[in-house]
Amino acid sequence: HIEMARDFAQRFNHVYGKEYFPLPDVVIDEQVATLAGLDGRKMSKSYHNTIPLFVPREERKTRVFSILTDSRAPGEPKDTEGSALFQMYQAFATPEQTAEFAKAFAAGIS
Repeated sequence: HIEMARDFAQRFNHVYGKEYFPLPDVVIDEQVATLAGLDGRKMSKSYHNTIPLFVPREERKTRVFSILTDSRAPGEPKDTEGSALFQMYQAFATPEQTAEFAKAFAAGIS
């Protein structure tokens, strides 16, 4: 859609000889540029590792529970680096919530 908006703005500005519309640019937050899928790879429909939002709650719950995690037991300290679960949480939580979750994760959230 950004490309279409850019094309429209360029064409309009050219036809009317004035910069009425600024050209929109892509803005991607580095924190959520890509999300890990259920298997830890980039989330993609072609990899079949997505979590659809508009499916019944039980199906969504089953998908979330199938996220690959490390093999440490509940209660053991966990590393946030490379954790698909932590990355997904971080994408939707506030910075304060993320910091709190990171502490709990490092302390061995169970």
